[in-house]
Amino acid sequence: MALDKKIYKEFEAIVGKDNISDDRGVRAAYQCIPAQSSDHRGPFPGRTPLPDAVILPGSTEEVQKIIKLCNKYKIPFKASSTFWSTMGYIGDDGSIQMDMRRMNKFEIDAKNMYIICEPWVIGATAQAEAMKYGLNLNIPGVGCSSSPVASTSSWVGFGPQTIFMGAATENLLGCEWVLPDGEVLRTGSLGAGSGWFCGEGPGPSIRGILRGKQGTAGSFGVCTRMAVRLHPWPGPTYIPSYGTIPAYKADLPDNFKAYTLCFPDWDAYAWGLTYLHQAEILYLGHRQFTMFGRDIKTGMLKILNDPDGQLADLEGYVQDPELKKINEDMKIDIQVIIAGFSKKDLEYKEAVLKLILDKVGGWTSKWMGEKEMENYTLMYLLRLGHKNLNFVIKALILCYCCKDIHVDTYELTALVGVLKRLESSIGCDDPLLGIGRCVCSGCLSSLLSSRSLCGFCSCGCSTLTACGHAQCHGKAHNNSNNPFFHNSLLLCI
Repeated sequence: MALDKKIYKEFEAIVGKDNISDDRGVRAAYQCIPAQSSDHRGPFPGRTPLPDAVILPGSTEEVQKIIKLCNKYKIPFKASSTFWSTMGYIGDDGSIQMDMRRMNKFEIDAKNMYIICEPWVIGATAQAEAMKYGLNLNIPGVGCSSSPVASTSSWVGFGPQTIFMGAATENLLGCEWVLPDGEVLRTGSLGAGSGWFCGEGPGPSIRGILRGKQGTAGSFGVCTRMAVRLHPWPGPTYIPSYGTIPAYKADLPDNFKAYTLCFPDWDAYAWGLTYLHQAEILYLGHRQFTMFGRDIKTGMLKILNDPDGQLADLEGYVQDPELKKINEDMKIDIQVIIAGFSKKDLEYKEAVLKLILDKVGGWTSKWMGEKEMENYTLMYLLRLGHKNLNFVIKALILCYCCKDIHVDTYELTALVGVLKRLESSIGCDDPLLGIGRCVCSGCLSSLLSSRSLCGFCSCGCSTLTACGHAQCHGKAHNNSNNPFFHNSLLLCI
């Protein structure tokens, strides 16, 4: 149900009439899709709550007033930046959804190596600007379209570069935090009037209360501004790229090396990663391409790196004896990047890497070490601009895979709920181990929809259904001076 008109007018007086809506269509656009809920372990088995209104604050003061008004009328609320996961959406009916998109300012302090962000600044923007100063930031595993404020304040904040830069707990500095009662708390050095440079101050750890180790998924109020620690970047002031979507590649100097490390068994893998962590030689480490499926990994990489590649080529690649051998070679693998801050630094790190591999019986994949594949790995992992492929590939694997191929996708456990519902539809004896081809119905498309860079929409938030049709996720859009104007293209790709 929509808000009482009198209460609605009070909220409207805070943000202005163009920045609040109780229109049924707009509210539905902010209703978390069931597929996204299941993939992020949401609590909703078939429906998700519908907000009573959607409101777009533009400042800390407006957030404060909104929360105080919510308390006055006992209305639950939830703020979200990029709406990347279920946790950004409301948890109960009768709630207000805050969309933080109007708060998109940032400022870099290069001397003290931090960036002050508002909630709607995304990792890609922050990273691109930081690199102009020879700096970089930890982008969490969800990718560069996520909000540094959200991931640093409210969730785990691990990412491929965490091995060099630390996770959210290490990178959270001063913070401006609107508490659940509407009061503003400034943490760390900011609270002492000394700037943003430190996340702690005298007394109990306020940073620990805000997020702890795991994060509280935004349930402790709203962080409106935050300083996030930046780290050295030994590369150019931008990442020079070439290629076409989705196979952009980075043409970086020779002080960057990307390797796919392979191991004979899981014991060797565990010891290898332990030694790598102790040696502190990696700039980045991530077991990324396993998401494509253990036995179709090389086939998917061939398709993605071929401008004319089609998913229909997959079966041929899967049967290719050479690619089968490479797949076996890469069965237990991890992608790493070494960055040399000098020529001798790079030589030292590569020598240590060789010693570690020799010690555990590991090796580097020659196929992944070819220049084009190395450049693809560099761009993919340094920028994390294609992380939405995690969801696309899951859908594609389910809908076009050869029988008897082991599908060991990235975080496959997240798909168990979806797979159970799919089992009867695709007529597969064991949907986890041998996924047969299927014809996608509207039901399957709806079930498997998830955000994807492969679709086309004015805001880039489009989705790719299991049958390959791009659809817009349906968030409120800030176009034509109307934050709720929505202009999407439904394209078959």
